[in-house]
Amino acid sequence: MSELVQRLLGAAKQRPDAPAVVDPDGRVTTYADLFAAASHLGHALHARGIRRGDRVAMWTDDSRPAIEAYVGCALAGLVVVPLNARYTASEVHGILADTEPAVLVWTSSQDGSVEELRDDGALDGCTLVRIGPGASPAGTLAWAEVVSTGDVRPPAVELDGNALLAIGHTSGTTGVPKGAMITHASAAAVARQHERAYRLVPRSTVALTGSLSFVSVMPAHVLSHLVIGGRVLLLGRWDVDSLLDRVARDQATFTYLPSPVLSDFADAAERRPEALDSLRSILHSASKAHPDHLARLVAATGTRLVEGWGMTENSGGLMTATTVADLEDARDDPGVLATVGRPLPGYEVRAEDGELLVKGPGIVPGYWRRPDQNAQTFVHGWFRTGDAGHVDDRGRVVVLERRTDLIVSGGMNVYPAEVEQVIDALPDVVECAVVGAAHERWGQTVVAVVVRPPGSDLTEEDVVAACRRRLAGYKKPTRVVFVDQLPRTVGLKVSRAAVRSQVAPPVGHDT
Repeated sequence: MSELVQRLLGAAKQRPDAPAVVDPDGRVTTYADLFAAASHLGHALHARGIRRGDRVAMWTDDSRPAIEAYVGCALAGLVVVPLNARYTASEVHGILADTEPAVLVWTSSQDGSVEELRDDGALDGCTLVRIGPGASPAGTLAWAEVVSTGDVRPPAVELDGNALLAIGHTSGTTGVPKGAMITHASAAAVARQHERAYRLVPRSTVALTGSLSFVSVMPAHVLSHLVIGGRVLLLGRWDVDSLLDRVARDQATFTYLPSPVLSDFADAAERRPEALDSLRSILHSASKAHPDHLARLVAATGTRLVEGWGMTENSGGLMTATTVADLEDARDDPGVLATVGRPLPGYEVRAEDGELLVKGPGIVPGYWRRPDQNAQTFVHGWFRTGDAGHVDDRGRVVVLERRTDLIVSGGMNVYPAEVEQVIDALPDVVECAVVGAAHERWGQTVVAVVVRPPGSDLTEEDVVAACRRRLAGYKKPTRVVFVDQLPRTVGLKVSRAAVRSQVAPPVGHDT
């Protein structure tokens, strides 16, 4: 039995009647109920011939069944393939082709997209499990029936740390999705590290602001709490005031803030300081924030901020983090807030030719079925992050640029090649380049620079509409710039640096 499964089962056994998950409406799921449903799922899938190592794609909303399904797969030795709830059927199709899942679990909000995938043959041979009200389509298992009967004991499966827990896709600059192979051991390491880095109290309560369909949220936030017997508060749709309401009502001790809400949260915290009484720590990571915004948050919330650097390839977890002492130092040295803290215990970070390299226990062993990419990226135990930066003379890591071509908008990753493929398919596009432009609220916003043939009547609305049809909403351009030609390097490649300089003035409207 893997360490991860041991810790999960240990927490459930120690406090079976304690709350594990609390829905937005206040419904409580105990550890006993959560693990019973998870075990039911594992047994039901095993009974249908699904075996250890088979993939289970999960296209789910932020709901209790999503957590039950993830834990159920972990107990049964099945490998979760998270699908972002905002993806289109076209985006999901490529991930399904890459991982060849034996099972698809989805929530009813995706019924139309799942029907489209079935019609395309993308789900041929899949066992289909639907979560939600109403009748399930023919040949589909209803979630409520699957998890309501059977053995409450976890399936008897031999698992060690090398067993895969999840394959989390993070598209590369080629536009081809690549799946980071998160193992039971790497996820367990992240859970151990986060207990300290997040400053979690025993039986911590997380007010969960991130979507459960994001690759990192389950291992980094949910499992990190379940292994210590904590509570997960599901928020549904939220804003800073409703978040503070929930923190105060349920005495949350930990939460995460994406970059766009930092200033709004600081304002709300100053208006309602009593709402923060139970909150021990506030994580910010995923997208770069201006040091002034972080300083504003620290002024309003004290030393609760945990500024960190993590990524999917670290099993969704942090590799570096600031401490309370760092934030106390920031009063005299504002430069502290321009860093992402020091490496966590067991991690090493170094810079090589301006690129940050990392090694540590949470780093995944590689990408799913990508031997050439693995040989280039995972070298002698070091992971080449692609992020530009350095380590200062006090051991603090400074990330200057998030994977040069990558656009991080409101904490969401947008890979230019994905958007460019959609735009290039339009008949009146000669070529295009997609880059990120500075944005006051979102950090970056997506801008498409497009070359049209002479006489073309292609409009900005045409380009945006094409992206909206094929891509998640956060990936569509918020601005389209038409030019006669794209700038190029001496090697005749498109110069993204020059393109970025063309769109450098901040874009003021929201994505």
